[in-house]
Amino acid sequence: NRMEALSGLGQTLTAQAESTSNPKEASAFLAQAREKFQSAMQIQPDHCETIDNLGAVLMLLAEKSDRPATESLLLIEAMESFKAALSLNSCNDKALTRWGNSLVQMSRNKIPEEAEKLLKMAEEKYQAALDINPNNSDALANWGDLLVYLANKKEGEVSETLMSHAVDKYRLALAIKPNSPAAYDCWGRFLLKQAQKCTGTDAINFLIQSEDKYHSALNINPHIPNSLKDLGFVLMEQARIKGEDNDSPLFDLARARLQKAEDMKPGCATFNMARLMAILNNEADCREWLDRAKELCLLPDRDTLNNDPGFEKVRNLDWFKSFLV
Repeated sequence: NRMEALSGLGQTLTAQAESTSNPKEASAFLAQAREKFQSAMQIQPDHCETIDNLGAVLMLLAEKSDRPATESLLLIEAMESFKAALSLNSCNDKALTRWGNSLVQMSRNKIPEEAEKLLKMAEEKYQAALDINPNNSDALANWGDLLVYLANKKEGEVSETLMSHAVDKYRLALAIKPNSPAAYDCWGRFLLKQAQKCTGTDAINFLIQSEDKYHSALNINPHIPNSLKDLGFVLMEQARIKGEDNDSPLFDLARARLQKAEDMKPGCATFNMARLMAILNNEADCREWLDRAKELCLLPDRDTLNNDPGFEKVRNLDWFKSFLV
C-alpha cells in the first residue's frame, strides 16, 4: 500500500545518505527521507517502525547540522518520536537504545553540569533497553562508548574505573554477538583514543591492540569504509611514532587501507590521505587531498589541523597555512 511504499522509500533515502561522504548530499537525502516518513505517518499515525525510523533520520540530520540550536531542536524531535514509538510498544528496546544515543549526542553541546545529567539519562535508557532485551549488543556497545567519553573527562582512579567498565560492555556485546563488526569497531576506536593520550611505546601498544580489533571487524565484514579508514590511520600512526622510513610496509598498508575506504565511500578517507602524504613529505599529493577535503567540507577546525603532528613537515609552508584561514 501507499504507506508501506512511502516508508520503504524513506529507508532507501536514509541508506543513500549513509553511503555518501558529501555532507550536503547526505543532508538532502535525509530531508527527503524525513518527508517520506512523515507522509507515511499521515496515512497510518500508529505505525511503530515508521515513527522509530523517523526518529533515526532526525538524529542523523542533527548530526549533520552545524548549528547547535538546530541540532538540539532536531534531537528533541527525535526523542519525541522514540517516546511515541514506545507508547505504542513499551518493549521496543531499539527505540530505547536510539533514545539513549540521542541524549549522548545532545550532551556534546551542553555545559558540564547539563551534559552529565543527559548522560545519566542515556545510561538509564540503555539499562531499560537491556532490561527488555539482555542481548541488545548495540545498547551495550553504545553504553561502552558513553563510558569512554565520561572517562576522558575524569582523571585518576575514577577514569580508570570507567574505562574498565567500558571494556566490560564491549566484551559483553561481543559475547552476545561475536560476529558484530560494530562492537569490534567501537573497541578499536576506544583503544585508538587511549593511544592518542600516550606517547612512545605505550601509544604503540594501544595502536597494535586497536589494529587487532579493526582487523576482527573487517574479517567479519571487509566492506566497512570507516573501519578501513580507521585501520589505515592506526597503521599510519604506528609508522609515524616509530619513525619508519617512507618505504616502510606499515605506510604501504596504511595507504592501501585508506585508498580502499576512499574507493568504497568517496570522501571517507580524504583527510587521512592528506595526512599520510604530509608524513611522507609528498607536498603535491598532500595539497591535492587537502583541496578535496576542503571542497567536501571535511577539514577539521583550524586548531585541530594546525596542531596535528601528522602535518609537522608541511606546517610552515605558505600553501598549508592557506588552509588555516
